[in-house]
Amino acid sequence: MGLNAQNQLDGIYKDYYPDGSIKSISQYRNGKLDGEMRRFYPGGKPEYSVFFRNDQKHGSYKGWYRNGQLMFSTQNCNGRRCAPVLEYDEQGNLEMRQEFDDNGAFKRQQHYDPQGRPHGLEIFGLYRDGRPVLNKEGKVMMDCTVQWKHGVKDGDETHYKDRPKSGKQRVDYVIKWQDGQQLPR
Repeated sequence: MGLNAQNQLDGIYKDYYPDGSIKSISQYRNGKLDGEMRRFYPGGKPEYSVFFRNDQKHGSYKGWYRNGQLMFSTQNCNGRRCAPVLEYDEQGNLEMRQEFDDNGAFKRQQHYDPQGRPHGLEIFGLYRDGRPVLNKEGKVMMDCTVQWKHGVKDGDETHYKDRPKSGKQRVDYVIKWQDGQQLPR
């Protein structure tokens, strides 16, 4: 690892575990992360890999379990998520998918069972006129949530008020589901 004429980190930086095995490798340019950063588990197997451009995440971002199976993957563009986040279990089954808009704001999240069917809570972000509706903390508000059980709706489908005056979300109405069938109100 070196320094440039402005005394900034420039080149490849390596960090090691106490036993001397590699812990991480990072690339710097003019004092900023630029290129791939890789981190390793003790023993040398990859833990994650993320790409940077000018100190911002830009490009592929992946993580692995100790057994070598992919844990998650996504893409970043200039510091924002620009592709779905996919999370997997240790056997390689898709567990969760999160989607984002072109500006990196949350749109939708879905969980899956080991057979790849929707299972658990599905969340939809609140969008109006193509733009996310944000709460006081700058997070996308919820439009609705749906409970799934092995590929069929089972539980509450909760819809929230369109534009709450207080900034806090309140339930507008709930649809009840059992084994994929809508229950009477």
